[in-house]
Amino acid sequence: MTPRFRVEHSLNGKVALITGAARGIGKGIARGLASCGANVLLVCRERAAGEKGAAELCDAGGRAAFHSGDVTNLASMRTAAEKAVARYGSLDILCANAGIFPSSSLVELSGDQWDEVFNVNAKGTLFSVQASLPFLRKSNAGRIVVTSSITGPTRAFPAGAITVPRKRHKSASSRRPPSSFRNTESPSMRFFPGISRRKDCRS
Repeated sequence: MTPRFRVEHSLNGKVALITGAARGIGKGIARGLASCGANVLLVCRERAAGEKGAAELCDAGGRAAFHSGDVTNLASMRTAAEKAVARYGSLDILCANAGIFPSSSLVELSGDQWDEVFNVNAKGTLFSVQASLPFLRKSNAGRIVVTSSITGPTRAFPAGAITVPRKRHKSASSRRPPSSFRNTESPSMRFFPGISRRKDCRS
């Protein structure tokens, strides 16, 4: 696969687990990492879409596999992390991307919808990190990437009542402890040292 972007550090041979990888942003992340030589494990509940996505990456020359996993279930995410290590030998990158967004207005929003959004977007992020962290700590290049959005704190629309807490929770839950660092927030007007120097992502 031909890399579509340049990064500071090599991704060649690194192992990435991506949640919500069946379509959209998750599928794009998987494509980008695979194009830079990473081994990617696509994790989602939609088997047909996930298997198709992994097959497309392999057909394009990448190294990819699919695992049917549920981010709202800690045991399921532990199995996913273990599969990544069993298949590729390690786990270097977690992309906690899975997320849902109901379009119901505040008046129409049900308690079940509210619970589902928090289970997937908030608890799902927690479980993905908890399951992956033991393996990421063994890597000399362990990274966690959490997909969030500026939509909640900066936009107002019918579903905003549920968007604000869930997106802010994803952002807040990933705030760094003293022993870690954040490379970048994107899209954003804030830039960090990790993106200031770039070279081919395979080298």
